[in-house]
Amino acid sequence: MTAMTLDMLDAGRLAQTQSADAGVPWQVYRDAEQLALVAEPDLPVLCFSPEQLKRSVRAFLDGFPGCVAYAAKANSSHDVLDCVARAGVRVFDVASTSEMAQVAAASGDYTLHYHNPVKSRREIAAAFNTYGCRRYAADTVAEIDKIAEVTGATRGVEIAIRFRLRAIGHSAHDFSTKFGVNPNEAVKL
Repeated sequence: MTAMTLDMLDAGRLAQTQSADAGVPWQVYRDAEQLALVAEPDLPVLCFSPEQLKRSVRAFLDGFPGCVAYAAKANSSHDVLDCVARAGVRVFDVASTSEMAQVAAASGDYTLHYHNPVKSRREIAAAFNTYGCRRYAADTVAEIDKIAEVTGATRGVEIAIRFRLRAIGHSAHDFSTKFGVNPNEAVKL
C-alpha cells in the first residue's frame, strides 16, 4: 500500500495520481494518524511528502559547499527521484544499471557516479554508452583495468578509489571486511 497525507500533496497534484512504480494509486489521508486508523496497515507503508522532501533537499544543497549526490538505493521510486531532481540534485550515486535507468526516467539532467565496487563489462558498457556515466569506483587493479578496457582511452573518465575504513566507537557494522583499500594501496592504484 502507498499512502500520502493531504498536507503532503504538491499543488495541483491529483489525489488519485497513479504511482509510477507499483501501478498502485496514491491513497490520500489527512495525516499519519488518519492513515493508521483508517487503513490499519499490516505491511510497511510509504508516506511521501514531496514538499517536505524538496525543502530538505534545498536545505542540504544550500548548506553544503561540496558536491551533493543522492544515493538512488536509499529510495529509487520514480516519484522520489523526480522530486529530488526537481529540487536541484543533479548527481546520483548508483549501484546498478537498473538504478541508472530509473534516474534517467526521472531526470533529464543528471550525472552518475557508479560506485558499485564490482561491475561486469556489460554493466560498464551500458553505464558508459547508454547513460553517459564517467565516474566509477574501484578498489583493485583488475577493476580499474576492466573499466579502462571497456571505456577505452576516453578522456574524462574518473575512478574513485574506495578506502577501507575501520569501525570506530559503537558502529553497528564493520565495513572494513567488505571492500576498500588502505591509504598505501590507494596511492598505488
